[in-house]
Amino acid sequence: TRLHKEIVDFTEYLWPRQVEHTVRQHVIHRVTKALQFRFPDVDIRCFGSYASGLFLPSSDLDLVLLSRNYMATGYPSYGLSANSLHRVAHTLKAAGIIKPGSLVVIAKARVPIIKFTDYETDLHVDISFENTSGVRAIDTMKRWKAEYPAMIFLTYLLKQYLSMRNLSEVYEGGLGGFAVICLVVGMLKLVPEFASGAVDPRANLGIALMEFLDLYGNKMNTTEVGLDPAKGKFVRKPPPPSRNEKGFNTYKAHLLHVIDPNDPDNDLTRSSHNIVTIQQGFSKAFRDLQMEMERVSKLSFQERKGVSLLKLLVGGDYREMTARRNRLQLACQKIVPKNFFAPNPPPRPPPNPARKLPPLKLPPPQSPPPEPHHPQSNSTPPPTQSSSPTVPPSAKPT
Repeated sequence: TRLHKEIVDFTEYLWPRQVEHTVRQHVIHRVTKALQFRFPDVDIRCFGSYASGLFLPSSDLDLVLLSRNYMATGYPSYGLSANSLHRVAHTLKAAGIIKPGSLVVIAKARVPIIKFTDYETDLHVDISFENTSGVRAIDTMKRWKAEYPAMIFLTYLLKQYLSMRNLSEVYEGGLGGFAVICLVVGMLKLVPEFASGAVDPRANLGIALMEFLDLYGNKMNTTEVGLDPAKGKFVRKPPPPSRNEKGFNTYKAHLLHVIDPNDPDNDLTRSSHNIVTIQQGFSKAFRDLQMEMERVSKLSFQERKGVSLLKLLVGGDYREMTARRNRLQLACQKIVPKNFFAPNPPPRPPPNPARKLPPLKLPPPQSPPPEPHHPQSNSTPPPTQSSSPTVPPSAKPT
């Protein structure tokens, strides 16, 4: 279908280039070298979207500082005080890694973090301390990528959708990348036609997207149920705590509850307080796509040329993304040594299945899936929609 093909093409456009991979590897190398020179007992590990191979061109680089003492005993040596965070930040400043004016030290958060922009590449970097949860999640994400190929495409699309609306940063109340992955996998397990194998979501990405938007935008009652993505089922939300550690009742019944597949006691979305806005956006996207598909189905073949469905979700000005990639290319040529070794980037999305499967019935009706097709690397940028009131004029997230 048209929507399926657009999702494939859009994923190809966002898929990381070799230069984006090499530059990130070089940043990790420089940060590790600077910190291990000053603090010989630490190791720097990468986690998050880059480690899983599901990062956008604008994605932050997530690193975690782990001390040998913490790995051996579970007791942290760093990040316990604001002073230790500032010592790490000062070390990076002295090494010329932090761009002036970009440093933010968040010492009082549940997970202390240092945020800054790399001086040489303009990449945004987050460093957390003595926390292995993100590292443990890498294997889960890689396993899901192999088990649910459709997850790759939907994750890229949904992350860009949220990023364009400033709803992708957890510390700002948005949905983090791992939470998005959990929602997608949960949907693929919950929809009977997908779970039974009657319909292959990888061959019906348009249908899978509509199911996702409908499930989390219209059907899921977040005040009563949560999601367990590991088991692929909805669960009753745990009873609210009477008081927090400071004696205040901060419980909000409407918040989304997603169980961490690597730690059942951890709620991945407890800080996503903008979930109502996100759900309303999913619901509106579902309705808008339904109406647009119905409208386009009545057009002649000639009239359908140049019509885009995805512009309703991710239409915008992508010139900044192209410029950013060009800047990274120049930076790579200038700062990365020619003998610097960067492992190969993650392979491109798997090709379409070779067999046709009956499409899931979902209004408006869609035609059978397309013939096998592997997206090419020279796909054109996504269409723009400068007049859309729901999409910001620029696709560059903050």
